[in-house]
Amino acid sequence: MNLQGKRALVTGAARGIGRGIALALAKNGVNLVLNDLLLSPDLEITAEEARAHGVECTIIRESAFNFQLIPEIVHRAEFELGGLDILVSNPAKDIAGYVTTLGPFDFMEVLQATVGSHFAMGQAVAKRMIQRSSGGRMVFTASVYGRLNRKKHVGYDCAKAALEQMMRVFARELAEHNINVNAIVPGFTDTPGERRHGDEAKLAEIAGGLPFGRGATPEEVGEMVTHIIAADYMTGSSVVLDGGMSLADYTYSKEERK
Repeated sequence: MNLQGKRALVTGAARGIGRGIALALAKNGVNLVLNDLLLSPDLEITAEEARAHGVECTIIRESAFNFQLIPEIVHRAEFELGGLDILVSNPAKDIAGYVTTLGPFDFMEVLQATVGSHFAMGQAVAKRMIQRSSGGRMVFTASVYGRLNRKKHVGYDCAKAALEQMMRVFARELAEHNINVNAIVPGFTDTPGERRHGDEAKLAEIAGGLPFGRGATPEEVGEMVTHIIAADYMTGSSVVLDGGMSLADYTYSKEERK
């Protein structure tokens, strides 16, 4: 697929990996609708940076966690761009807690927010692509944590594991409609979300335990996503971009080794 002039909806695009993906697509000539809930100026800043690459870029400030709003988000994105060729779905939520202390409602909230939002967004976009007989591309942002066994993150890690399986079912069902569906599986990436885990010293400790001695950047994840989208004969695949993190005997911090 030549990405020049294609039209993409990128959710969770204000910061971190979503921002990196949006800017990588913009560099490749993709016109964008960026979605996020954040009330900070981050979403507009990302949009301005995207426009600097000469592409169209509008924003939709709505929550992808609200399933009732998702059809409207997709409708507005199509209206702004005149259709959709690409969906990149990024939303996620984490509520930390040990399996003996995390409440079942908190566990289900994480699953709903992380898996449910991707499902509802993917479903809404798939319906429109099928109605238009236009084909298309979808990329879901999973996580290497869905393949590891961390303490205190049972909800998030289960959700990310489920997201990869959901992607494969989407790919199987949508192939006849010429819709390619894949997942990006990042490892530790330098994002605002990861920086909630601690200060620079803590982040350096985490990165120092990785094979390359550093985490990924959002820009590196974005570049890989553009390759996934451009691949015509690729569907149902998970592309791991973790610098060898899943190959190592990895623990999130010294506290988790106890």
